[in-house]
Amino acid sequence: MNVDTSKERNGIIYVALAEATAGVREQGDNAGARVEEYQRAGGVGKGASWCAAFITWALVKGLDLPSRPAWCMGSASGMWSNALIKLTAARGFSDYIAVPGQENKIKPGWLWARAQDAETAASTRRRGGYGKGHIGIVVTPRAPTPAEFMTVEGNTNAAGSRDGDGVYRKVQKFNDPRIIGYFDPVALTMSYLDDAQLQAFIQHMNSDGSRTA
Repeated sequence: MNVDTSKERNGIIYVALAEATAGVREQGDNAGARVEEYQRAGGVGKGASWCAAFITWALVKGLDLPSRPAWCMGSASGMWSNALIKLTAARGFSDYIAVPGQENKIKPGWLWARAQDAETAASTRRRGGYGKGHIGIVVTPRAPTPAEFMTVEGNTNAAGSRDGDGVYRKVQKFNDPRIIGYFDPVALTMSYLDDAQLQAFIQHMNSDGSRTA
């Protein structure tokens, strides 16, 4: 498969950055009207950690989807695991997933996933799995320096915690040993479609019409 997903990824970035610009913050521990909207979108309960739920919310809003895609869940490592299974399958999606050392593949609007430590990251990168982690949206690869990338993330803070207090713009380093990998959320969503649905979706993406799915 070779399709340009940049228009759709830009929509995801747009809605996510708007939340950071608005300064969305928790009102209590993993609580607040906006945070609870993210949690509902992600299918997690009130009071749950919400970095992955924020990703799901941004995806649904940015792509104008009627519901969350099948691969979305409340776990950063679980999202990576779904990407690992689907994007490395024999359907031509391997260009839409990357591991450390393949940073040249990463595009704006891809997601990046981080584990709690380097050992867990290495294991999850190879085999998938579930554990504590964090996930965010890549806004600009290789900026502000070639060794860094700019992101927008939910449930973080100024110090970069995985259980913070709001939506922030951040700068991450490619050499962080806790990074599991990176993937294109639009391509992953497409990988769940059957052949007829996929061709229809690609045709729509290449049209000038309004974005629907």
